[in-house]
Amino acid sequence: LGQYCRLLNLPANAKLYPKIKRLLNDFVAKKEGHSNSSIFHALSMVDDWFCGNSVLVDMLILAYVKNLKVDLAVEAFKLAGHYGVELSVKSCNPMLAALVDQEGKGSYGGHEGLGNFTYCCYVYNTLINGYCKKGSVGRMYKADAHLQEMLSKKICPNEITYNTLIDGFCKDENLPAAMKVFKDMETQDLKADVVTYNSLISGLCNDQKIHEALDLRDEMLGCGLQPNIVTYSALINGYSKKGMLKEARELFDDAARQGLAPTAVTFGG
Repeated sequence: LGQYCRLLNLPANAKLYPKIKRLLNDFVAKKEGHSNSSIFHALSMVDDWFCGNSVLVDMLILAYVKNLKVDLAVEAFKLAGHYGVELSVKSCNPMLAALVDQEGKGSYGGHEGLGNFTYCCYVYNTLINGYCKKGSVGRMYKADAHLQEMLSKKICPNEITYNTLIDGFCKDENLPAAMKVFKDMETQDLKADVVTYNSLISGLCNDQKIHEALDLRDEMLGCGLQPNIVTYSALINGYSKKGMLKEARELFDDAARQGLAPTAVTFGG
């Protein structure tokens, strides 16, 4: 193990990241039976290992996640703190997403298992995004609970936080909740962008509320935001669902005049 760690340190110091990633993935996949404690101890015994330590531990955690060994990833995460290794979002993000997935399957205690992990807006956004994309019962309740937790801890949500929740509620066909988050976003002095409006317009169109969707499109224009092909596609599908084919065709022609190329979604794909 000591010799292998010295071998890993060479490409780490030379910044040969693809090689490190490949070596660590093979190491984890082969189930060598080495504990995280022994791995960290061996790494710490390598001369000058602190030059590339964060890279090595980052990629070790990524390798664990890739091989579905989330418990070992969390253990390595905790040991990194003990050894004074500062990890990057490159490893934390996939690990958090994996924890959300494992929590949904009831096979792990969720992100609470990280102990004294320092939570910030980026971390909460990762957790919220993970819940919004899970497709499981109660997912949006948990996602919204994280927003409330952020606010209670005086951690300021950003546009990504709100856009993720709005899109999640719209896809969950819960338009009242999506509109509430939209209003809350305004109270936080955050400006809605094209992504925000597109999610709401798509949600309204899917619910056959084309006139409300058009009102939002007009509001969007009033804010100086230009509709893109996603906006047009949502509205065209909204008209089509209502049997308003003439209006759908006119909007399609308008998109063409704007130089916006149609997608599969435009044609209901």
